[in-house]
Amino acid sequence: MPGPKGDPGPAGTSIRSVQASGEVGCDANENLVSVFCPSGGAPDGAKCGTGPAVGLCLKK
Repeated sequence: MPGPKGDPGPAGTSIRSVQASGEVGCDANENLVSVFCPSGGAPDGAKCGTGPAVGLCLKK
């Protein structure tokens, strides 16, 4: 027989993607955790050499 239902836990981790033609950035309450260059090549910091950059922002 299961016990009583517990209180809800904290909200899950919030992550969002951002895209920019130059350098990608996140809000002040987020950290930039990943940068991807869909047109190829490796990212140069928070931007790509050619084409757009896609970044993932994670809430602090």
